[in-house]
Amino acid sequence: MNIEIGAPVYNEESGIIQFLDALQNSVKHTKSRFPAVGFSLVLVDDGSRDNTIQLIRQYQYPEFTRVRLISFSRNFGHPAAISALIDQTAADSLLLMDADMQDSPDIVPELVQKWISGNHSVQVVRTSRSESMLFRLGHYVFAKIFTGLTGLRSDVGIFGIYDRTVINAVQTYPERLRFIPGIISSVGFKNDYVFAPRNQRLDGDSRVGFLKLIHLGLLAWFSYSSIPIHFITGIGLLLSLLSLVAGGLVIAVKITTDLAIAGWASLLSAQFFLGGLIIFSLGIVGQYIGIIFEEVKNRPIYIIAEEHELRRE
Repeated sequence: MNIEIGAPVYNEESGIIQFLDALQNSVKHTKSRFPAVGFSLVLVDDGSRDNTIQLIRQYQYPEFTRVRLISFSRNFGHPAAISALIDQTAADSLLLMDADMQDSPDIVPELVQKWISGNHSVQVVRTSRSESMLFRLGHYVFAKIFTGLTGLRSDVGIFGIYDRTVINAVQTYPERLRFIPGIISSVGFKNDYVFAPRNQRLDGDSRVGFLKLIHLGLLAWFSYSSIPIHFITGIGLLLSLLSLVAGGLVIAVKITTDLAIAGWASLLSAQFFLGGLIIFSLGIVGQYIGIIFEEVKNRPIYIIAEEHELRRE
């Protein structure tokens, strides 16, 4: 049985050696427990501008039977790098993780054990996060909304092991704008979980800013659910019914009494409210149109500039 460990890297020169050291120690321990399992490694460089590539090429990999380095022509983003790892693997199983030590290599033996037990996928559930309060709050809000809209788990990322059945299923998904954890969760098959905290980055500097986090959250919500469209449709229908009732009352008062219809302030407030609701509704529709626009262009998710074999037994 061959397991390929795949990790995207982007400007990781400050911690890539520590990650590779920790990964090799974990693989060595795993091989001692499961002698029938072999390991290969593939790293996807997402357009690094520092010495990450040079450090990776100079490193020694005694615990791996094969090591590959795939370099993009530019920075395409984390989802594109994960997509390349999924597309390029030919192993029995693919173990995905990040190279910034937020995904601890120490969990690899437990993942392998549960995979050998007969699971098609084993994902790591984040029991806690080490980011700032603002990031944790953003993730909490995203998780609640995402789970409510889709019914899928939102406390798992890409960290986990996935066998050939799951990989083949994920490769059939044609979309360009990808929320990889959602795709993996949606394919099904027998799966299990390992519970572990999300560690602090080695250099303490997240590659995903808060605005980028909001963008990814919106992409996940609108890519996996049409509930927002149904919601604003229901709100629009409700307001239309209320407007008819209010209009009927105004006509009835005008016909049956000599009372003047007062309330310019409330009328102006209602106009502002309805105007804001219309703009908000157009924004939700625009999110779906934007996703459609990106998909119909059918541009490549990533472009590979170079691929190097760093080790081959």
